[in-house]
Amino acid sequence: MSAFVTRYPKEEDEVNNAEVKMAMLCANNNVAFTFCDDFNKCVAQMFPDSAISRKYSAGKTKTTQLIKGAIAAELDDELAKTCRSQPFSLLCDESNNRKTEKEFVILARLYDEATMQVTTRFMEMPTCNVGNAENLYEKLSEALRKRGIPWENLIAFNSDNASVMKGRHNSVLSRLKISQPHVQDLGCICHHVQLATGCGIRAAQVPVKGILVGIYTHFDKSAKRCETYKDFVDFTDSDHLKLLRPTLTVMTRWRGVPKCVIWQDICVIQL
Repeated sequence: MSAFVTRYPKEEDEVNNAEVKMAMLCANNNVAFTFCDDFNKCVAQMFPDSAISRKYSAGKTKTTQLIKGAIAAELDDELAKTCRSQPFSLLCDESNNRKTEKEFVILARLYDEATMQVTTRFMEMPTCNVGNAENLYEKLSEALRKRGIPWENLIAFNSDNASVMKGRHNSVLSRLKISQPHVQDLGCICHHVQLATGCGIRAAQVPVKGILVGIYTHFDKSAKRCETYKDFVDFTDSDHLKLLRPTLTVMTRWRGVPKCVIWQDICVIQL
């Protein structure tokens, strides 16, 4: 008869489950671990009728160790197992910090059978203060080697277009092609999109930068125009959107341009 009796998890398991879920929530939403100290003090008062909340004890230190020692390790094992059994591509980028340690980000892009979607997963971010092609390749090779991932499963490589990454003779890519001759160089997708967009704008002869500057300056120095804009937004029951300033940084750092274009364009449409 015991086979037909429902066996509920032990209270300790339920407490552990709550602490792990809270740790995952902090990691997914980029919440500071110091928040867990305050939450740990309040959870028993928030749910006084719960035995689980009275035993909940995941502060900053415990939450950090849960993420680094348990959750991260489990996710890394899952990623390694997937990359060992199916094709995947790598996305890499190196930092150019001058006053701190330089880091080399390694991501894996693969098909997730659970969600039936192509996803990007974090693999590793080792320190590489001497960012030459030899050291960067060694960090990349070590990341695959210690996870038991064969080179044969690597089908594509993505990075920026720096010579240390994509040079013809002495680069990370040239070394990758020795380990995996069939790897495809996809280049930086974002740079490709930016170049294609720039060609389209030039062909259409639309002065995008001039329009962005003109929209901002039209409202920036005139309190009357700003009030007119606010009255119109209230009248149309629309969101109050802030006009972004298209600074020199935005114009030269192309990743900041789309946000500026979208916000300015929405504001103009409202007007």
